[in-house]
Amino acid sequence: MTTKMINKLIATAAVSTVLLTGINVAKADTVTTTKTTTTTTVVTTVTKTDEVKSGEIKAGTKTTTTKATPTKRATKVKEPYYNYNGYTSRNADFELDKYFVQALNYGNFKLNNLSVTKIPTIQSKPVKSMVNDTVVYKTKGVITSMSFPVKKGVIKKADFLKAHAANTLISDKTSKSKNSVATFKTKVGSYSANFDKAGYLTSVKINPSVVTYTK
Repeated sequence: MTTKMINKLIATAAVSTVLLTGINVAKADTVTTTKTTTTTTVVTTVTKTDEVKSGEIKAGTKTTTTKATPTKRATKVKEPYYNYNGYTSRNADFELDKYFVQALNYGNFKLNNLSVTKIPTIQSKPVKSMVNDTVVYKTKGVITSMSFPVKKGVIKKADFLKAHAANTLISDKTSKSKNSVATFKTKVGSYSANFDKAGYLTSVKINPSVVTYTK
C-alpha cells in the first residue's frame, strides 16, 4: 500500500469520526446555540424536544447578556421559552407542561412562530386571521392577542388550575350555562382558560395588555 493510499484512508476515517460525533450531539437532550452581536449575546438552550400529533414542541431557556455602554450598565436576563408548531386542537397534555406554564408567565410562548407582543399595546380594531387552528389578532401589524383550541374532554379544570398554580389566578367566572373562564396574571399581561360545562379545558387565549375597541 502506497503512502498516498494510507493518507487517504486516514482522512476518510477522520471524516467518519466527525460525522458520527455530529450525529451524537444532535441526539443529545440538551442543545445550546449562541448568537452574538456587537452589544448582545443570546444563548438559547433547548432542554426538551417532543413530537406530538400534528406538531412539534421545543422548550428551554434563553439567556440574553447585554454589554455595558457609557450610559447603561451590563445586564443578564435568563428566561424560559416554549415553542409549539402545529395544530393545538389535536393535543392537550402540553397545557400541563411546567415549561409551558413558565413561558406563559414570561410572555415567551411562541405558537407557529408567532407570539403576542410584550410591549403594552392598545388593541383597537384588531384584524383577525387564522394560522392553522389558531386565531390571531393584530393591530397595525402587531400581534396583540391570540386564541388556540385544545383537544376536548382531556384536561380537567382542577388539573389545569393545579398545573398553573405558580401563576397568579385573578378571576374565575362561571356563566349561567355552566361554562367557566379562569384568568391568570403574568409578568407581561394575562391569559384566560376556557372550560365547558363538564369542566374540561376547551381553549386558551393570551389577552392583550391594553384593550380599547374604537368605533
